[in-house]
Amino acid sequence: TTTTTTTTAGTASSLAEQLKLLARQFYRLLKQKGLKQVLQQGGLTIFVPRQSFSKYFKKQLKKNPLLDYDDLVLRTLLRHIVFGVRSAAQLGAIVPQQLRTLGGEEVTIDRDDKGRLFLNYPESRIIEADIAANDGVLHRIKKVISPRGPLFTPTTTTSTRPAHPTATTTRDTTRHTTRRH
Repeated sequence: TTTTTTTTAGTASSLAEQLKLLARQFYRLLKQKGLKQVLQQGGLTIFVPRQSFSKYFKKQLKKNPLLDYDDLVLRTLLRHIVFGVRSAAQLGAIVPQQLRTLGGEEVTIDRDDKGRLFLNYPESRIIEADIAANDGVLHRIKKVISPRGPLFTPTTTTSTRPAHPTATTTRDTTRHTTRRH
């Protein structure tokens, strides 16, 4: 069952304040990666995983030791933020639907047979919806959202990977790498 929460402590506060209260690790990582100012833009929907980012990163790096940790953290954070304030009702009104994340990737919102909302079904279920902020909304999800494709082409070196992860620059980098072979 999805829980709907309208506010924390009776009054809506900023996304940054909500993240400090509900998802300290997510907020700390945003600050470390210089993304705190993204929150100040407002008008965002943030999907906050209950799963530990540390465990997720460790698992990803074990699977592929060539991954750059800083790039992995940045791309993962951006995969959980979308422009536009979207309530659970709006997310579930048209399913499946695609949302473009700040990292340029798409996540799919869909429902299971029981009517529960998922991101990239069956990967991560929304477990607490509509945590209001005066500049956006948070939704708690069960797991960190994984990328749909590879995080980067293994033959690409750290110095040639794009500074800002977007679908376009990732494709361009892959083409460039392919031409070199």
